[in-house]
Amino acid sequence: MDDYKNFAQDYEALNPKEEIILQRDFFSQIIEKYNVKTCLDCACGLGWHLYMINNLGVKSCGSDISPEMIDICKDNLRGTNIELRIEDYCKLSETWERKFDMILCVSSALNHMLEDEDIIRALDSMYERLEENGIVVMFSGISDLLARSRPKLIPARTYQDEAIYHIIEYFDDRVVFNILDVKKTKDSFTHSLNSMALSLLTKARFEGCLSRTKFANVNIFGDFDFSMYSEDKSNRLFAILQK
Repeated sequence: MDDYKNFAQDYEALNPKEEIILQRDFFSQIIEKYNVKTCLDCACGLGWHLYMINNLGVKSCGSDISPEMIDICKDNLRGTNIELRIEDYCKLSETWERKFDMILCVSSALNHMLEDEDIIRALDSMYERLEENGIVVMFSGISDLLARSRPKLIPARTYQDEAIYHIIEYFDDRVVFNILDVKKTKDSFTHSLNSMALSLLTKARFEGCLSRTKFANVNIFGDFDFSMYSEDKSNRLFAILQK
């Protein structure tokens, strides 16, 4: 997957550490409820979820398919004892012999699987690396609401000297995000454009994929407050999948 080869350096502006740390209470509740002692973030990106989970007292490891993202992650997590590896989350057993109480696949990471068979393959891979009664935590910003409302342009981030816009194209089972990053210079502006295709993983499609896996318990909800998922109102789709 080459989506992040050129985009890795700009990714933090789109997913800043400060916003991810605000998810601390959400993960703290999950860790307590499911007695989580070990965690693998299987699409760890820049590493800020790992940083937060590790600070909550959970022994954490991370992997990502992108060498560029792992390089940045290593810098961000310098001084911690978090183990990092380059790995495809569809093949976790090839790299990780151990099993984990919790596996994270967050920030729309699962949506990189465009076909149902690949989504199922990824979920099966995570299932195999879970301890008994372990959980997968996933959430995606591509919800039924996005599929129904089909906005063409979303201002994703605005800073004093930078603005990031999502220009979105819609297809039957996927969306293409064209990510326009505009930065102010002393006398003008610079522009960069990166594109990535993501699966349109509605609740019905996700549940259809889950029905073909071995997960025993599935809890789908709509926000970091664990509120009920609404196909008409929820901007994100969250799930906790238990072995």
